[in-house]
Amino acid sequence: MPIRPNWQTATLLQAEETSITSTHTGRTYRIQAATLGERPAGGYPVLYILDGDAFFPAILNMAQSLLINPITKSHAACLIVGIGYTGGTIRDLSQRALDYTPPLPDSAPESERKQYGQADRFSRFIDDELSALLNSKYRIDTQNQAIFGHSFGALYGLYSLFTRPERFRHYLLVSPSIWWQDRRVLDWLPDTLPQRIGIRLGAGEHEGRNNRPDQTSRGMVAQAKILAGTLHHLGADVRFTLYPNANHGNAPFYALTDHVKYVGVLAEKYNLPIYTTQAVFDGINGNVRITPKISSHNRRVFCKSDKITIRDFVVQSFPVSHDASDAMGYSVLFNNQTLVIATDLGYISRDVSDNIARANYLVIEANYDEEMLKNGNYNYTLKQRVRSHTGHLSNEHTARFLADNWHDSLTHLFLCHVSGENNTPELAYSTVGDALKEKNISPKLFVVLDRLAPSPMFVLE
Repeated sequence: MPIRPNWQTATLLQAEETSITSTHTGRTYRIQAATLGERPAGGYPVLYILDGDAFFPAILNMAQSLLINPITKSHAACLIVGIGYTGGTIRDLSQRALDYTPPLPDSAPESERKQYGQADRFSRFIDDELSALLNSKYRIDTQNQAIFGHSFGALYGLYSLFTRPERFRHYLLVSPSIWWQDRRVLDWLPDTLPQRIGIRLGAGEHEGRNNRPDQTSRGMVAQAKILAGTLHHLGADVRFTLYPNANHGNAPFYALTDHVKYVGVLAEKYNLPIYTTQAVFDGINGNVRITPKISSHNRRVFCKSDKITIRDFVVQSFPVSHDASDAMGYSVLFNNQTLVIATDLGYISRDVSDNIARANYLVIEANYDEEMLKNGNYNYTLKQRVRSHTGHLSNEHTARFLADNWHDSLTHLFLCHVSGENNTPELAYSTVGDALKEKNISPKLFVVLDRLAPSPMFVLE
């Protein structure tokens, strides 16, 4: 008898959902929510996700991955809230157009008023109805809220920033539709903005490059860049990021990974301990481009030769040759298995080689292909820096070393730091893989890690 599977609607683990009909907008919203960490005394900080049906699962997964480590779990705290609609679509285009767009001018025809311009009503829904709903169940900190929005969602974020900046402390806005109604949102641009508010603007490199006149004329990237400069002059803590190879559709997913890469942000938001040398801390705290700084209570200073024990993990650093302050690789021992991370290095020194000789799992860079670098767009000085003993490893350098120094205990190989300008994952894989095959070397796992997105989770044996 064939097995007849009993298919059911999938649910998102560790999340809850409900629906709420707003008296302000007249619309019914699908609300998804998940708590991370222990609730602080003042209530949970809140991250609101617009277009929640599309983005809530991805953001929740990324946030949960930060809490796998049992050391940090008890210190993190956040309530993630996805705001969507109950129609069963990933994006309800008509309802989001009403909610996310600023008020129309008085001269706007009635046909447009039926489609756009109800951002004020949507704001009252968040401030009055949704906030009360969340507070009754979770207890939230309304003074510590953030918002993530894309396209029209980012347009709403700008409108909220301009009209009531204190509603959110952090604005994470991707590909904002500044072009809408002849840049009408700029009519509400204030004379100044509070310095304590953090604004992160981003856009995809290829936005508008699809030969569609309606999109090409919008100038998504240029307008976002100009706006970031304007907000900076108004006193805001603002940063603009251009995501390589991203278009309008996938730019938000590039942005999501970008939002989790700043160690200072994570350290301060989630109270994570950061371990490194004093020289690195000095470099971070002296760099005006890195904000926020790592506060003293989160710093764990060690010397290069120190072994650091964190629960069941023993971490040993070793020097690598790179033109940065106290560049280091790391050897991590757990349950008699050793993971070695060797990246940002110009050549494989004796220190690096000795640590790789003890590795069961190796993460090592294959940064550039020699021919691509030679014929690429980098200027002469930058090409020489990359090639130097304080630069990076080529595919060929990594391949030769591994083929000549492989040992039976080394079973898993991960190539990382693959240049987006002077290499491809396929080239890195084939160059190293062919060198290993010539020596009849077959790792249990051989992977090239994505340079712009979180890697899959690997369970190490």
